[in-house]
Amino acid sequence: MQIWKSFSRLWEYHHKSIVGLYRSFTPMLLIRDPELIKEVTTKSFSHFHDNDIDIDKDANLIFAKNPFTLKGEEWKVVRAQLTPCFTSGKMKWLYPYLEENSAQLVQFVQSLPEATNGKGYEAKELATRFTLNNVGDCVFGVKAKCFEEENSEFRQLAREFLTPGKIVSDTLSYREGKKIIRNDFLHILSQLKKTSKDYEFTDVDVTAHAAGFFADGYETSSIVMSFVLFELSVNPEAQSKLREEINKAFEENDHKLPYEVLKALPYLDGVINETLRIHPPALSLQKLCTEAFTYTPKETNRSMVIEKDTPIILPVSGLHKDPQYFESPESFKPERFVGENKETIKKGTFLPFGEGPRACLGQRFGLLQIKVGVSYVVNNFELSVNKRTKLPLQYDPTYFLTSPIGGIYKIGTGMILPALIVLVVGVVYYLVRLKYHYWKKLGVIGPKPKFLVGNLGGCFLLKTSPGELYTNIYNEYRHTSIVGLYRAFTPILLVRDPELIKEVTIKSFSHFRDNDIDIDQKVDPMFGKNPFSLKGDEWKVVRAQLTPCFTSGKMKGLYPYLEENSAQLVRFVQSRPEATNGNGYEAKELATRFTLNNVGDCVFGIKAKCFEEENSEFRRLARDFLSPGSWPIFIFFVATILPAVTKIFPIRFVTKNIEKKITDIVTETLKYREENNIVRNDFLQILSQLKKTSKEYDFTDIDVTAHAAGFFGDGYETSSVVMSFILYQLSANPEAQSKLREEVNKVFEENGNKLPYEILQALPYLDAVVNETLRINPPAYSLQKRCTEAFTYTPSETNRSVVIEKDTPIILPLFGLQNDPEYFESPESFRPERFIGDNKEKIMKCTFLPFGEGPRACLGQRFGLLQIKVGLSYIVKNFELSVNNKTKLPLNLEGKCFEDENNHFKKLAMEFSSVESSAVFRFFVMLVFPPIRKLLRLSQTLKIRKNNNLVHHDFLHVMNQIQENSKSVEFTEVDVTTHALDSPLVFIQHANKQFPTMIIPVLIISAITIAYFWLKLNYQYWKKRGIPGPEPHLLVGNLGKCFLLKSSPGHIYTSAYNAFPDANVIGMYRATTPILLVRDPEMVKEVTVKSFSSFHDNDIDVDKNVDGIFGRSPLVLKGQEWKMVRAQLTPAFTSGKVSRKFPSYLC
Repeated sequence: MQIWKSFSRLWEYHHKSIVGLYRSFTPMLLIRDPELIKEVTTKSFSHFHDNDIDIDKDANLIFAKNPFTLKGEEWKVVRAQLTPCFTSGKMKWLYPYLEENSAQLVQFVQSLPEATNGKGYEAKELATRFTLNNVGDCVFGVKAKCFEEENSEFRQLAREFLTPGKIVSDTLSYREGKKIIRNDFLHILSQLKKTSKDYEFTDVDVTAHAAGFFADGYETSSIVMSFVLFELSVNPEAQSKLREEINKAFEENDHKLPYEVLKALPYLDGVINETLRIHPPALSLQKLCTEAFTYTPKETNRSMVIEKDTPIILPVSGLHKDPQYFESPESFKPERFVGENKETIKKGTFLPFGEGPRACLGQRFGLLQIKVGVSYVVNNFELSVNKRTKLPLQYDPTYFLTSPIGGIYKIGTGMILPALIVLVVGVVYYLVRLKYHYWKKLGVIGPKPKFLVGNLGGCFLLKTSPGELYTNIYNEYRHTSIVGLYRAFTPILLVRDPELIKEVTIKSFSHFRDNDIDIDQKVDPMFGKNPFSLKGDEWKVVRAQLTPCFTSGKMKGLYPYLEENSAQLVRFVQSRPEATNGNGYEAKELATRFTLNNVGDCVFGIKAKCFEEENSEFRRLARDFLSPGSWPIFIFFVATILPAVTKIFPIRFVTKNIEKKITDIVTETLKYREENNIVRNDFLQILSQLKKTSKEYDFTDIDVTAHAAGFFGDGYETSSVVMSFILYQLSANPEAQSKLREEVNKVFEENGNKLPYEILQALPYLDAVVNETLRINPPAYSLQKRCTEAFTYTPSETNRSVVIEKDTPIILPLFGLQNDPEYFESPESFRPERFIGDNKEKIMKCTFLPFGEGPRACLGQRFGLLQIKVGLSYIVKNFELSVNNKTKLPLNLEGKCFEDENNHFKKLAMEFSSVESSAVFRFFVMLVFPPIRKLLRLSQTLKIRKNNNLVHHDFLHVMNQIQENSKSVEFTEVDVTTHALDSPLVFIQHANKQFPTMIIPVLIISAITIAYFWLKLNYQYWKKRGIPGPEPHLLVGNLGKCFLLKSSPGHIYTSAYNAFPDANVIGMYRATTPILLVRDPEMVKEVTVKSFSSFHDNDIDVDKNVDGIFGRSPLVLKGQEWKMVRAQLTPAFTSGKVSRKFPSYLC
């Protein structure tokens, strides 16, 4: 209630025509003057024709087509089309349905035990059942059955407010098939679709307007009706008078209530209007100035311009309860709206449904159903206030319509939370905008960032993945070495220049030695100790210890296991019934079974049995390992925006349950080996030896488990994805397949039907096929590094040095580089010959980076490539690959936003780690910044699209399509599906099921945390540079007393000067801006004289267009303009000029 109390204080300005307010940083105007309200809503409507609400059609197509949200010409056309839906004639058509439902209402109440035992029945619940029945009949032409069934389908729709798309499409199909014409809104809308010429009226429009009628027709009307029943209960005299009028109408019309008679009942009309005055459906209306408008308040007689885009507030409740317009406004007096009294009400003071062209379209239908329902209730029952009703009524401050506290039927989480979020974001908005000048100041070009999301907005909206976005930017800025971007409000640098990539990964590696990821080892020791996430010297030591695990000798020792599993793969395929019936078998599934068996043998020394058992323990462990749940993914992505969040919400990417399972496997295996003196040639054996021999680093049990888990994840998932891509490329390129088969078969024939390790490693075409696939489909779209020590770089195109500061994230766009025609001719073509002989030597260094480059290159790439090569060799030897007819070709590798059905093979395979996180992160983003109104929760989006048969081309659509379709690669003896990858699907589905339950607390904490920590981090600026200064306060910095008018800036600076007598410079903050106070006279001399060129401007900004006089003062002029004016004015103050003026001064 605090918000409404604050607004009520605005009426202290009761002598003012208008009141200036601010919504965060946005000026808005509250109008008290009815004459100006009349201008806004009617006379000068062309200046204020839009409502102050923005809905993105791409995000919420249904609500965006509601007349309430439409703007400009589009609103005008739709309004004209829909207005005939609500003529008096149309209302008369619908009246029999309302009468029938009113009779049902009476029967329902009479059947309730509460009607006689004194317990009472809630008015809002009764009104809701009634209005929902009306909506069913009058909008959709179906029976809602809300009086017969406690939880009817229509009632469920109302509770969840799902768009009733399926009802619309099914009903229209049925009517068209049976040639049925019914007098309801749906029929009118379907006719509009056929006859509309000015506006393309589609199925979506029909659904959108039906949804609008659905919501407006039941919720607003049921609230108003419940208030009418309440007012009649607490005002028995008015109830008696109304009953007398209604009973008379029934008696005179043979116990019926004809439409024309109902419309002419004056006191009924007065009761409803008086209720609407006291309890308007909305406490205020919000308009938008669409064209500048000049207004002169009578109290100042000074003209003012209401600028375009200014939000306009019409305080409906305030006007309705102003004693200046309604005497004794707190009293219920229906007589105000009867006879001559109604004519005396001042225009612009009674606005329950708005006024003018933008007035509520459906008010006629709403009032009609309220009138007939109230009439039947009053005719049959006597109303009294139940003792459980708390008086006086208080409005629910958390609901977007006027509703009493404690109502059974409440929707959503309320408005307090959004209000809090908007307030917090409003404070942060300006500060974030300042951040977005970082690259511009350094002279680095890049796309313009958007508030809060930076350049990753498309990722948060699931329209693209980060890697694809980086690729698009790579291609867009072709003549640039580096591109400045923002991940939320963190500056990140995308590197296009292979020479700089070489610096980052090899030559100047000491400046970029860490990956851009932060994991707390104390919270998640398993993932935290993975070499990928380790940093600095700890990474260096562990890297040195693990490198011997992947020598050629170690690989040779593991090779027999890989051969054995390859032979098992062949037998498995030959045993499948799909080998002959053409249905196909999923390539990713086959590759996953194979690589999991390899991991079992080569990492843990156990049999995974993935070919023998459909759901082996190892397979379940693999699924769980890559599906940790929504919370860790959510926190992980919040941490990418604000790393300090991890101090409050520690990230545990590997759950305790998975950690325990892997630990148990490792511990039991090592214990068994030790007790039985078993030494086995696998990674686990090497790790256990490291534990015993390591001296530089304390190699513990958790280290052994952590690295075994790392081998587990990397060894099966990345390899299986790459292997499935190779199978596809060979299927789509039969010439390459034949050439590879020829090479592989020759080796088998020459070596007794075996494939020795040394010979496998020396097969040039096999190596080229794998490399060419990795070029087209790298395991990751991009690599993300971090600058660990400031580095200076001079782009060739600008010849201006840029300092890459410490902690700057660095993006290496692998996909862009590897598909760039500058480095690879016809990059879209599959040409293994690029990687053979002299061609391979011609490839420019650092343009082919499938596993990274330099010391931070993937440790396990040698093992991964080995298992891929041996598995692939056995497949090609035994089977012929061809594309199954269910696969749509060509696969579109250039889709920008997953637009084509063919895209999802490549995008899903390559981007599973990025997209799955983005899917969960969208829940967070949608309510953290002003465009929250443009987004839908994923779960709601899926339901709405399903119910409306809508297709929206984004990743969410792709995920649904993948679940429904199967696309395969065909073998001679077996079909192998190539695209429907399990892991990302399981990941997202698992996360979606868990996330909504925690959205509210997460949302509040996240919004406040972002605001708080961003500000706190900003106040580390001087501390990081070792400059002393007074402690700043949140938001105001060191100038809090200035804002409170308790001191001047000069006094504060003097106090700081005296407080730090030993400092040459003092770091301070003006709000959130770092400022430097100089105490050292020598530095003062540098600033003002010696190094003047570095400090030539005064710290003051005045817009000459706004203040033409002061804006041209030398005090505020800058740069060359100041220099020129200074030179012109200096002669005015020579000694001669001053001496000539001296007599004037004496006088």
